[in-house]
Amino acid sequence: MEDLKVIFAANLIHLRTEAGLTQLQLAEQLNYSDKSVSKWERGDAIPDVMVMKAMADLFGVTVDFLITSHDEWNVRPVERHVHVDTLMAIINIGVMSIAALLFVIFWMLGNVQWIIWFAALPVLFTTWLILNSVWKDGKNNRFLIAALVTSVFGLVSFALWRYELLVLLAPALLIVWLSFRVYRKGKAKKDKNV
Repeated sequence: MEDLKVIFAANLIHLRTEAGLTQLQLAEQLNYSDKSVSKWERGDAIPDVMVMKAMADLFGVTVDFLITSHDEWNVRPVERHVHVDTLMAIINIGVMSIAALLFVIFWMLGNVQWIIWFAALPVLFTTWLILNSVWKDGKNNRFLIAALVTSVFGLVSFALWRYELLVLLAPALLIVWLSFRVYRKGKAKKDKNV
């Protein structure tokens, strides 16, 4: 299935650019979001047959043409993920390096501030969440939001020396889990109707 996604992605990129269309313009013609087109072109997903038929008609090819490899323009869209993951790792290491630098500075001044590590985690997870939303269309955001909520509760509990606040963490994580469940059901219903 992965090979089919890559083949379809390469064909879509070639046909779209050859037609002089942006992802947004193609999405509008198909009544889809540009995020969906982006996912298809990265090889993360593949549209259903009805959408493929609409694309085939739009580009003047067959559905079979869309899912058949054409070596002369075979682009590897999946390789882009390696660069995105590397960049995200570098940025996250940068956030933690700043926290380490601040910790060392305070330590050298004779004022050890352990709270710096607790404060760095919400910054780290917020940065990661933003980058993940922009570059990976929010894939696995539910885990990042859960980690962000947990880190904020940890920071507040440590800062106030009120560890009983952590009792509220379980309901907060339940709300995050239920929110994503409702979102996924709504999205599946919307995609089914389109």
